[in-house]
Amino acid sequence: SGDTIEANGAVSLKSDTSDVDVHDYTIYSYNANSTGISTGISAAGNVNLGNDNIYSYGGKVSITALGNSSTVDIEGTYIYANGDVNAESSGTLTLGVAPVLTTLTTETVEAGGSVYLASDSSDVDVFNYNIHSDDGIMSISANGNADVEGNDIEGDYGGVSISANGNVTVDNNQIYAYDGGDININ
Repeated sequence: SGDTIEANGAVSLKSDTSDVDVHDYTIYSYNANSTGISTGISAAGNVNLGNDNIYSYGGKVSITALGNSSTVDIEGTYIYANGDVNAESSGTLTLGVAPVLTTLTTETVEAGGSVYLASDSSDVDVFNYNIHSDDGIMSISANGNADVEGNDIEGDYGGVSISANGNVTVDNNQIYAYDGGDININ
């Protein structure tokens, strides 16, 4: 159920002054813009995604909230990109909901390229997701703390990198690096 956005070209959802909230949508994009982004979601404020399905067949998915202390909060959302998936915030970036440490989740982020999850000035929290980079690195980078719990994380060719300037918490995960990739946690 929910609503559908479908574009033969690229999809861009943007607010130059406030938040972007997307809930219960299915988004299809079949081609990319000139920068290779097939689905772009950006806000001067916060970006909130809930119970969505994003299929970016034309290239990259870019989700950004780069205003002062702006956050990205992604819950219950399936994301597929033929290229890279990039989610970046100036404040806290959250993928998933608070940890349930008894089982792994079925929520998925899958990229034909790399997956980048980053906070420029705060924390990155990743709970209960399957995250797969099929041809690149799976990177979690926080200027604050990184809390990574209850996930299935796979990085083909580029490996897996989890780093923070603060504390790194890694608990109840399955982490794999294939085809010569390394796993680096620091």
